[in-house]
Amino acid sequence: MWVNSYQELLNFPTYCTEKQKEIHSKENNSEHIAVNKDDDFVRQIKIDGDILPPKTSERRADYLILNETKQTAYLIELKGSHIKSAFVQLENTDKNLSEALKECKMTYWRVVCGSRTTNLKNNEIKKYQKNHPQLLIKRNVLRENI
Repeated sequence: MWVNSYQELLNFPTYCTEKQKEIHSKENNSEHIAVNKDDDFVRQIKIDGDILPPKTSERRADYLILNETKQTAYLIELKGSHIKSAFVQLENTDKNLSEALKECKMTYWRVVCGSRTTNLKNNEIKKYQKNHPQLLIKRNVLRENI
């Protein structure tokens, strides 16, 4: 199930090279691109499939991007349209990986929504974002420096 230490996280396969310039996470017509402009040591770990088996019903984010040099973590959820369920997935993942990620200075939450019908500016979503400053939501593609 969930891991309890940073060292246990490092035992999972990484889907990028150690100083990869761009790390792409794709699913559901959504893509997160982590740009490693400083040649930091990075990892891309699949939460949904590696940390937790695919048939597990527990809600979780799709990917974890670790910038080991800067000691930051990015929980990535790639959605088709049900954006509010992404919040539950991120909260659950953050809670269950909190012990393993306590060495990180900051854990960021990212949601990329592939559906054009989802209103990213509705009051409920704006309020949630205000209460969770670590959260960034974008439509289709989110490209950011890590």
